[in-house]
Amino acid sequence: MKTKILCYIIDGIILISLIAVWVYVLLTEMPMKSIIAIALISLVLIILGGVVLFVAIRSESGEKSVKKQVEEKEEVPVIEKKEEKPVERENPTKFQFEEDTSFQFPEEMATEFIFDDKKVPEPEKTEIIPQKRSFYVKLQDKNNSVKTYQTYFDTEAIIGRHEGNCNIVLADEKSVSRRHCRLFVDKDRIMAEDLGSSNRTYVNGVQVDGRALEIKSGDELRMGRAIFIVTIN
Repeated sequence: MKTKILCYIIDGIILISLIAVWVYVLLTEMPMKSIIAIALISLVLIILGGVVLFVAIRSESGEKSVKKQVEEKEEVPVIEKKEEKPVERENPTKFQFEEDTSFQFPEEMATEFIFDDKKVPEPEKTEIIPQKRSFYVKLQDKNNSVKTYQTYFDTEAIIGRHEGNCNIVLADEKSVSRRHCRLFVDKDRIMAEDLGSSNRTYVNGVQVDGRALEIKSGDELRMGRAIFIVTIN
């Protein structure tokens, strides 16, 4: 409401100013350049007045729409509740049964049942096949922690540079043989065995030569110039 009144006041001031200016122009002799300048200023004022008038109209229509929405919300239809009449239900019929004691078991069927004294066969025992345990091994380069190799195996895992015969392929390590060493399971222990490599295999600095050595998580495995920290799960 305040915005609409303010817009009408501004339009009134603009209109009165235009009338006063042009009355002054008509009553006095002014050069053509001044008249053209006054005409341009008047045009700008007319456009400004039109904009203000448009804002006032929009404000008024907005107030009407809001008022209409409020009235629609207030007019909520009242739903009359109908009184429900209680339904009369008939009492359920009670049935009475008389005990009949006249029935007797026939003497011909009243015989003793004899069971053979036989042993009930015992159920066959299902043979439980032990499941193979799967191991996870990860090799982390000691000099470059981002560089890691990993694999899963049940009985053994071959480490080397040959892609066809190795579980862990160290293709970039030139000092590692094609089939360098083998990790295998021995009574829930992981053993490391050298496969006749050129540059030997070492576990924590001990050379794997002739017999396999046990390897655990956190141990150091060296193959040639490549050194890895082992993680086993």
